Formats: sequence, structure tokens, C-alpha cells
Amino acid sequence: MPSFWYFLKDAFGDEILQILCVCAIIEISIGLSPFTENPGYDAFDGIGIVSAIVVIVVTTAVTNYNKEKKFKQNNMLIFFHYNIKYIFLLFFIFFILKKIGDCGLALIPNLFSPLL
Repeated sequence: MPSFWYFLKDAFGDEILQILCVCAIIEISIGLSPFTENPGYDAFDGIGIVSAIVVIVVTTAVTNYNKEKKFKQNNMLIFFHYNIKYIFLLFFIFFILKKIGDCGLALIPNLFSPLL
């Protein structure tokens, strides 16, 4: 199963979020420049964009990670269920053949005795 960092990178791979990151960097750099009316305070818009990006990326990554974990658990349960079913089927066939072999030893000639 991929790690959480894989899902974080995958969530950040969205083009819209990358464009928003560029806009946030531009907004923060303009807000911190001394040529604005309120130096320092104008950067809060960029910080708000960055915090929104962080919330979206982390929420998407956590959701996808949990979905993948649940999918792996369901696949394991289905795999285990089918394996148990086939194991019981093999034991049942072995039991039936063993009972037929116990009852029919006198009726069926031993074909392998010349080979031994």
C-alpha cells in the first residue's frame, strides 16, 4: 500500500492547486513589499490562500489514504473468504474420496502393485 506521502503528493498534483500556490506566493510577496499601503498586513490574503490549499490537500490525501486502506482490507477479506471456501471444498473432496477408498478397497484392484 502506498504511503501517506504518496497521496499527499498526488493531491498536490492538481493544476488548480498549483496555480493557487503561484497566486499565493505572488500575493505574499506583494503584501510584504514596503511599497504597499499596509506592509505586512496585505500578506494575510496570501496566507489565507496557503491555508486553504493546505486544508484541501490534507483532506484529499487523508480521504484517499483511508479509501485505499479500506479497499485493501476488503480485498484481503474477499481473498481469505475464497481461499477458505476452496480449502473446505478440498477437505470435503478428500474426505469423500477417503471414504470411497475405505469402502471400495476390495472392489477396486490395486493398479500400482506391479510398480512397487
